[in-house]
Amino acid sequence: EWIGNEWQEHRYKKLEDSDLLFLSRAIHPESFNSVALHFDLNQMDVEEIQTGQQTDLCCQMLNKWKFKNGDEATLGKLIQNLFSSWISENISVEKEELKSAISKMTMVNNEETAS
Repeated sequence: EWIGNEWQEHRYKKLEDSDLLFLSRAIHPESFNSVALHFDLNQMDVEEIQTGQQTDLCCQMLNKWKFKNGDEATLGKLIQNLFSSWISENISVEKEELKSAISKMTMVNNEETAS
């Protein structure tokens, strides 16, 4: 298993901006361009992100993907895209960081539904 199955029950979760912040930390910044391709972002999208605020390109990339995909931007689709990127370039995604991010966001989600 690439990152385990714990996330499966949350695969249809609509992603919040805070989720993207957690998840973006799993992407190696030096692999930004190659990861962007797996999120179907075109060169114009990439250039727009890179000319904007340089603070966190990976988070901006995920936000752009979420904006372009609307309700289709779910945790499951994001993980599929990250897996595709990881298959083509193993250093592009840090698996343990991704597991940690998923754990944090699903724990927050579980606490909110319990309240």
